[in-house]
Amino acid sequence: GGRGATGGRGELIGPTMGLGAMIMMQMRDPLDPEEDAVASDKMSNVDLLEAQLSNALDKEDYGEAAKLRDRLIQMRMDNTLGVLEGNSRFYRAFAKGDYRAMDDVWQDDNDFVSCAHPGMPLASGRDSVMSSWRDILANPPDIRIETPKVVMYGPNTACVTCEEHLLSGSNASMGPTAVGLATNIFVKSEQDGVWRIAHHHAGPIIPKKMRIEHNA
Repeated sequence: GGRGATGGRGELIGPTMGLGAMIMMQMRDPLDPEEDAVASDKMSNVDLLEAQLSNALDKEDYGEAAKLRDRLIQMRMDNTLGVLEGNSRFYRAFAKGDYRAMDDVWQDDNDFVSCAHPGMPLASGRDSVMSSWRDILANPPDIRIETPKVVMYGPNTACVTCEEHLLSGSNASMGPTAVGLATNIFVKSEQDGVWRIAHHHAGPIIPKKMRIEHNA
């Protein structure tokens, strides 16, 4: 999870490791091949590229720095798109009432996931979370999402906030009958690189149209 791993020489390696410490690792004497391979496996690609970029700038190797910068931008863009795709899969399963697809969207770790549906107590643990979705998906709402925003918290964790618009079939053209604000936490799987949801929290908010009319 969010804890780093300890390397062969006692360094903290992983998301909790400071950039300065990683830069120092890059600049000191290389490890032997086996130890170096272990350390490289534990460091994220993004963190490693950031350390290499800092090192290139320190050496005033601006050509190499430009290449590393472009690789970082592409990697971060790929991560953002992957998170948004995971968010879309979550809401497709929600709207279709597809329990099997919803089950695949969630993280596997039973102790790691939780969900807070509007007006309901927190469902903690995968079994409890999926049980709550089984009931909801038996009669799924007509739901649309608006304004999804992604914030990355390290290379393997991300937060998506978005508005959930609930529509009524016969009055869909009149706009949503209810609007909620959702926070979805995604974690990138170490096994297949897929972004899966670890926490969903949604609650009602005042629709934008009503807020504008109220403030007019």
